Order: sequence, then structure tokens, then C-alpha cells
Amino acid sequence: MLHSRRMGAPGGLPALLAHCFLGHGGSWKPLVEALPVPLDALVPDLPGHGQSPAPADPGDFHALTAAALGALVTRPSLLIGHSFGAASLLRHALHHPATVTGLVLIEPVFFAAAEGEAAYEPYRAVEAPLHAAVAAGDLAQAARLFRH
Repeated sequence: MLHSRRMGAPGGLPALLAHCFLGHGGSWKPLVEALPVPLDALVPDLPGHGQSPAPADPGDFHALTAAALGALVTRPSLLIGHSFGAASLLRHALHHPATVTGLVLIEPVFFAAAEGEAAYEPYRAVEAPLHAAVAAGDLAQAARLFRH
């Protein structure tokens, strides 16, 4: 279960916001407060980030994250995501378009949405040390590997 918070205004435009890898949901607060259109935003911490527990077996972490986010979309909503969060919401939108009123993707990492495509396996091989560090709970090492 993802730790989530509400931001914005009850009765505003329904929205789900997903942060980047190694981020947390609280980082969206300045954006939500600055928007001219009030959002009724649900803002989770992705699995293993912020206050959300890490999955016991991350396996395909992108599929796991997309499914966890999708479970939070209980009404048609504007989906706003950054980086890994953007790719996870895109994956949800591709499979469940009726739940999406709009999609804002900020620096999406499209390779993460490519599972099942030929280009996906080389990405997984290159990123294997990063995923191993996350699985081991060594987020400091994961952050170092993510920058390179």
C-alpha cells in the first residue's frame, strides 16, 4: 500500500501526481499551490520511496509501480508525472484510457514503459546494478548509480 497525501482543494480537478525515482510525493506541493486551476490531488510516495514501504520482491519495478498507481485512480483524473513517475502513469494511461482526463509528462523515461519491446532488455541489463542497490535497500548507492 502506498503512503499518500491530498494536496490542493477538495472539489478541484481530480488529479494523481507521481514523482521521480528516489523522490517523494511531498515535492509536488509548490507546483500544486502555484497552479491557477485548483486540483484535488492525490499524491503518493512510490513504492520504497518516502513513507511507502519497499516491495518484498521488486521484480519488474516499473510494472509494480504502474499497478500501484493505477489502483489509486478511482475516478477519471488528470495524471501528472515526472521522470519515472511519468513513465509509470503513461503505462497506466495506455492500458486504462477511460480513467484519464489528461496526461502531463515531465521528462518521462520512456524506456521504462517499453517492457516487452526489444529495446527493454538492454536497458534492464545496463540498469541491473541500480535495481540491485534498490532491492538491497542501499538508496545512497542507487542514487550514485542513477547519476551515471
